[in-house]
Amino acid sequence: MSFYFRVESYISLDILRNIKLLVIDLDGVISDGRLIISQDLKESKTISYRDGLGIKLINSIGIKVSVITSGCSHYLLDRLNYLGVKDFFDSQANKIPAFNKLQKKYCLTDKQVAYMGDDLPDLPFFRESRIFSSSIGCYRSS
Repeated sequence: MSFYFRVESYISLDILRNIKLLVIDLDGVISDGRLIISQDLKESKTISYRDGLGIKLINSIGIKVSVITSGCSHYLLDRLNYLGVKDFFDSQANKIPAFNKLQKKYCLTDKQVAYMGDDLPDLPFFRESRIFSSSIGCYRSS
């Protein structure tokens, strides 16, 4: 199964000024989507240094960054903490409850949250958040 949709629009500065939280998926967004399995069957992933810099820059302007992922990626927690990720939810087959917890914790409306994802579990946020973005590696139909 594959999907692809593209909506191009310009986002006004007024909308951007209201964003207080960026929620991102992990696999395929700040990782390249590959899963590396060693000979002793331990899993690992790579995350981009550039994405790390982006997270630090976003934090520096006062926007909190949180991760909600359906995968099990707890071994990346130290790196995410170093980058300033405030909240990390892994193994979330349904991401909506974690998203709702974040909104309640920070007293935010949908218009104050931006979301970046690249797969089917991220599609509900196309409607839930003020800004929805997908990474370059999002599935594309041929």
